[in-house]
Amino acid sequence: MLRRKLTGVIIAVGVMVSSLIPAVSAANPNLLQDVRRGDWFYGAVQYVVNRELMVGTSNNTFSPNITVTRAMFVQSLYGQDGRPWVLNVRPSYTDVQVSDWYSSAVAWAKQNNIVSGYDDGRFKPNDPITREQMAAIFYRYAIYKNYISQNTSFNGNIYRFQDAGRVSNWAVPAMNWAVAIGLMAGSDNGLLPGNDTTRAQTAVMLTRFNSIYVEKEKVDLYLVKSIAHRGYNVGAPENTLPAFEMAAQQGFDYVETDIQLTRDRIPVCLHDPTINRTARYSNGAELNQPVNIRDLTLSEAQQYDFGSWKAAGYAGTKIPTFEEYVALCQRLGLNMYIELKVEAGFTVADVQNLMNIVNNYGMMEKATWMSFNLDCLRMVSQCKRDAAIAYVTNKVDSSIVRDAQSLMNGSNSVFIDSCQFNEAAVNLCRQAGIPLEGWTLNTEEDMRSASLYLSGMTSDGLVAKKVLNRW
Repeated sequence: MLRRKLTGVIIAVGVMVSSLIPAVSAANPNLLQDVRRGDWFYGAVQYVVNRELMVGTSNNTFSPNITVTRAMFVQSLYGQDGRPWVLNVRPSYTDVQVSDWYSSAVAWAKQNNIVSGYDDGRFKPNDPITREQMAAIFYRYAIYKNYISQNTSFNGNIYRFQDAGRVSNWAVPAMNWAVAIGLMAGSDNGLLPGNDTTRAQTAVMLTRFNSIYVEKEKVDLYLVKSIAHRGYNVGAPENTLPAFEMAAQQGFDYVETDIQLTRDRIPVCLHDPTINRTARYSNGAELNQPVNIRDLTLSEAQQYDFGSWKAAGYAGTKIPTFEEYVALCQRLGLNMYIELKVEAGFTVADVQNLMNIVNNYGMMEKATWMSFNLDCLRMVSQCKRDAAIAYVTNKVDSSIVRDAQSLMNGSNSVFIDSCQFNEAAVNLCRQAGIPLEGWTLNTEEDMRSASLYLSGMTSDGLVAKKVLNRW
């Protein structure tokens, strides 16, 4: 496991500090207030921060949209290489001084043919690094590390992109390589070779580079969220407090539940519109006629046994209210995936009630709101503009992607959670810049073969971290 520390390069918005910059490390990515579940760069930031490949711009910020400079990126690769001793610190550029915080990194990169600078003898350390410049530096670094040979031809076919003609001649081999290995994917807008590169984009490319060459295409556990489907339902009755508790014991960080409404509009944890599949009479007997949860008050629903259908040891387990679920997740430190069931008939007032419960327990930042129904998700955004939203689907096509994009309001985070996560689905989401999570993955083979692009995996029993940690 790569655990080399990259020297921190810290910047303030709009200000470039030219003196030695003190490192500010965010060792726990969960403390980063500007990186949220569902962000397309979430998994990559988890990766680079946990491995100290990048640091925060403060103790609780990552500043994903800040532009990376040429000096910053070279300093990152220098740190990844273990900060080797440089015999001649002066890098032979007129605009780099020995006293500059990046001078050793630039000297190292120059000596190893990773950078060449400009024709006028400058390095331009404070200039934003463009996508084609980053590709070229990555490319030369890969050659320096003997990951690839300079004589190897890579057919990334960059000319299929509409702006391929804007790629500088010197960058063509590097861009072909970057596209061929998936370091840069491009989009409907093209390769954008001259665009500046942000910290979020840099984190993603560092993660991709390391997963390809350093960790040999391993799906890293930091990239994938493990979500317990209806709690740990293989060991305890689904959507009950024992199932949620067991999820935490098994190592899950996220627990999903389904929300229905009783006749008195109390939100409860239940998947089906009827209680028949998971409820029994108090004596353990099966129900002899269909019973809808919406026809029962909470008091009436809690007269039924929601545990004995799973095992005798769970006899007497009651249907949990949403508030009990939230309170338990708070106590156990679990993140919540909250699915609003379509048949429940949620109103804005109902959704606001859910929000109030979550807010009362200080759990708003740990809540992701899910539904198959766009109207439900729009109600979520109406009640909380910056809520984390998951559009749950049985497939991924262009119309689904457009629907997901329609939920974006500039403040929230939106991802697609689908049982279809084949290559076509992944490509559609990647091109749209929308994260994709998968459900339900219940075999180790499924988890290991799932695309690197999946930011989360929902499972009935397996914990992605445990599975992937055995590689």
